[in-house]
Amino acid sequence: MPKVMIIEDDNSMRFLLGTLLQMEGLQVIEDDGCGENDAIIGIMEHELPDAVYMDVHIGNKNGVDILKLIRNTPALNSIKILMSSGMDHSNECMQAGANSFIMKPFMPEDLIAEIKNLTAS
Repeated sequence: MPKVMIIEDDNSMRFLLGTLLQMEGLQVIEDDGCGENDAIIGIMEHELPDAVYMDVHIGNKNGVDILKLIRNTPALNSIKILMSSGMDHSNECMQAGANSFIMKPFMPEDLIAEIKNLTAS
């Protein structure tokens, strides 16, 4: 069963995404992203998800900075990363090492397709 980590500071959104992905048979790890960046990296190193869904704006943090940290961590740099935002940050995310970008609001089936595509490759 593929393991997906959701890094999203909006509790409602995180819950909905987690429920949606669990209904699709995926194992879900959730993080509000509000801890220190090292804590997020530590959770990822411990859990080793197959894919990560991460919001570009996490509280007062920049998800792109966390993405760069992930890509510079040898144990994590091959994990598939799907970035998301209500604004088009696709170029910035892809240049920083994201595997995919999805614009909010998105349809649930579009998210599922993106996640399944990432976990299948």
